[in-house]
Amino acid sequence: MNSHRSLARVPITPYTLPSSECLAYNKITWQLSSERVVLLVHDMQNYWLDLFEDKAAVINPVTRLLKRFRDAKLPVVHCRGERAQTRFERGLGLAVWGDGLNAAHVTEHDCAIADAVVPDPESYVIEKSRHSAFFKTPLEELLRKMNRDQVIVCGVFAHHDVMVSTIEGYMRNFQMTLVADALSDYSEDEHRFALKYVAQMCGSISIVEGIERALFATTA
Repeated sequence: MNSHRSLARVPITPYTLPSSECLAYNKITWQLSSERVVLLVHDMQNYWLDLFEDKAAVINPVTRLLKRFRDAKLPVVHCRGERAQTRFERGLGLAVWGDGLNAAHVTEHDCAIADAVVPDPESYVIEKSRHSAFFKTPLEELLRKMNRDQVIVCGVFAHHDVMVSTIEGYMRNFQMTLVADALSDYSEDEHRFALKYVAQMCGSISIVEGIERALFATTA
């Protein structure tokens, strides 16, 4: 891992996304139900996506899942990082990751969710101040109100915010599923690290076609 990544926006070169072979990591596989699932689209903001030399590899599988959920009228939640109001609110993130979205050069366009996956009027948007989509946000309350306890996660970055949200979701008794080929990371090693950790400790791994088969009875 690059110990200087926190202070430098290094372009992310394309790598082969994990696919069906990573299903072997699973210790458990949740039986997904359209009555219980929510799609959580994690941090698909321009600021992060602009790091990828091949954005399509990140965006295409996420848009594919989004279309499936929207067509089936299943709930979608987008989470996005927000700018800290003060340096105190930024907390230790300032020491570990620098200014991040609070850097002077960052624009509102940078902070926005990318046009290709922009929330539609039926979607929910969660603003978060830390890695986890559950930390000091209304996400858990929202899921409880909808009577949904299965959270399918896609987006960026697999070993960073996505994994932290998945761990916290597990601790709140949500059945968390990472979609291996609808996530992206700084490198294949870090991507696979997140999948292996989650599969062994707190959730399940699937792929886009697996989600389609489980919920929509098709891979077309």
